[in-house]
Amino acid sequence: VPSQTLLVVDDSRDIRDYVVSCLQSYYNIVTAKDGLDGLGKLKDVQPDLIISDVMMPRMDGYAFCRAVKKDPDFKHIPVILLTSKASLEAKLEGLEAGSDDYLAKPFNATELRVRIRNLLRLRHQASELKGLNDELVETNGALREASELKSQLLNIASHDMKNPLTAIREFARIIRDEVGEDSHLDELLELIYSSSNEMLQLVTQLLDSAALESGQLVLNRRPVSVSSLAEIVVHRNSNQAKLKGQEITTLIDGDPDGMVSADFDRLQEAMDNLISNAIKYSPLEKPIEVAVRSTKESVRFEVKDYGPGISEEDMQKLFGKFVKLSAQPTGGESSTGLGLSIVKQIVEMHDGQVLVDSELGEGSTFIIELTALTEDEVGEDVPLLG
Repeated sequence: VPSQTLLVVDDSRDIRDYVVSCLQSYYNIVTAKDGLDGLGKLKDVQPDLIISDVMMPRMDGYAFCRAVKKDPDFKHIPVILLTSKASLEAKLEGLEAGSDDYLAKPFNATELRVRIRNLLRLRHQASELKGLNDELVETNGALREASELKSQLLNIASHDMKNPLTAIREFARIIRDEVGEDSHLDELLELIYSSSNEMLQLVTQLLDSAALESGQLVLNRRPVSVSSLAEIVVHRNSNQAKLKGQEITTLIDGDPDGMVSADFDRLQEAMDNLISNAIKYSPLEKPIEVAVRSTKESVRFEVKDYGPGISEEDMQKLFGKFVKLSAQPTGGESSTGLGLSIVKQIVEMHDGQVLVDSELGEGSTFIIELTALTEDEVGEDVPLLG
């Protein structure tokens, strides 16, 4: 039993009967004697395809086709126009009216069936594609809502953790400084300080990753001395390095006042992540070398360690999010797998690049390279917005 319905519109009974005889074995056929009659039957019939003559009284095929394609309920229905005019102008007029195909009289029954089958197949594929697209839009909407909810929950949880962790760390530092190095409590206070600092770094990385992912991280750029910033970052990490018997050395090569346009806090975070990683993955009692190299064109911040190095396989995924590499922290430290991803994103937001030089068994050197400011740019002494 045919499942698809065709509407045949033609003022000639002979043509209508011929089309019906050609197609009735394959489709349900409804006929109309002109364009107005065809429009009247559209809503009740809901055809899968329309075949219409061009030359008809009251409403010709062009006007009928335009009316069908103008109606949002029927514009998706394919239309084949039949005409005795085989000129290019007639075909163009039919296409401009919105027809999907054009067949000149007299036509072959087999050709008509092939044209119908092809158009119905295209309509079916378009319908399937629209359904898939609608599902994709719905899925994307759900994913977007879930992502926004995740970011909100992460921000709330991270902020609620960050403030007390900062307080614990700073109280431990103050008490440690007051008690003195000879006290038995010094070791415990140092452990509290380092543990809370590690937790604070993890929370900060989660917050920054969420901000970067959502595009909410905005840079406040101004002239920054990389060597001065390096001293701050080295000092902040020196106690953690001492706990593992590691010594951080600093080398300033070139202009000690080499300046870049940067967000002070964000660049500090990127540099801090590199030193923290070096401490985390370096063997006990191995040195960590920090260098700032300045030229007229660029300023490079380098961190060299003598750890296990990075394999070719790990190098391919080095800057991915939540990536776990084959190397393990040497002091049992935890890792989110976000640090290097954050470094890369922050540096690229500064129009810079992150370089890596590593050899298995020999260690690794991570480099942040940024464009150096000229004296005139530094002299302006105004925020350079990114």
